[in-house]
Amino acid sequence: MLTIRNAQLDAPSSPIQERFGETALRRLLQLHPEECALLGDPELRNMVTRSQIKADVYGLITRGQIYQFVESTLLLGDDFDESPEYPWAQELLADKYRNPKVKAAKLQECTNRAIDDYMATVDDELLNEDIDDGDSEPHLDAGAHLS
Repeated sequence: MLTIRNAQLDAPSSPIQERFGETALRRLLQLHPEECALLGDPELRNMVTRSQIKADVYGLITRGQIYQFVESTLLLGDDFDESPEYPWAQELLADKYRNPKVKAAKLQECTNRAIDDYMATVDDELLNEDIDDGDSEPHLDAGAHLS
């Protein structure tokens, strides 16, 4: 289990880290406005800070690699990297021998697949949901006019 101590969160960040945080915030707001709105500004900023620290622990070092971890955190949840819902995440991120560039690319691929799987599940649930609209009239058979 990855533990971030309060001292790590409270440590003064460098100007580079702060600039990256602001850039990441702008990009997240541009690409994922609804998800960002759900968190609100203070929590979104805290999430970016925590994610930067975690990304470093996992060996992600470039801005692009760190951003990918931040974005995955926003989309999958704060502790996606330890969640049993995403067993691939811990295996991928904890691999100290995997090239960070490859790790970040695989993280993006797996995050996208997790989102696609979730959306497919939601779509299936909606399609299979019985809708009781209170209308006792029989519904027209869409293919009835073809005979």
